[in-house]
Amino acid sequence: MEVQCNIDEPADRCIRTPTCRFRGWIAITPHSGGQELKFLHFKIGQLNVPHVLTSRPDVEGAFPNHASSGFQIRFDLTYYMQYVVNDHLAIYAMLPQFEPFRLDFTIDKGVVGLCLAAAAGA
Repeated sequence: MEVQCNIDEPADRCIRTPTCRFRGWIAITPHSGGQELKFLHFKIGQLNVPHVLTSRPDVEGAFPNHASSGFQIRFDLTYYMQYVVNDHLAIYAMLPQFEPFRLDFTIDKGVVGLCLAAAAGA
């Protein structure tokens, strides 16, 4: 079984504000009706990350023998600061029967400071 995952926005995988929004897609083989995708979830460390599955006809057309779905992820980086290491953050796409798929993001200079200030109530 194979997993392919892509981030469309931000294409450079750089977090530039404390409020994060990502858009992407995931495709898995063999195609089994896509039932596994109902169980897709994302984690940062041990914490679940909210997401919404979306229709992606472009991905379905590009990968006709795969089960596929788009997704949107939105979260406030302030809540996940304990998982930021050297201005980097890893988000894992999780599916039953598959190894976690790691998505790496770089955090722009200054964003960590904004998050820490928000957490301190400044």
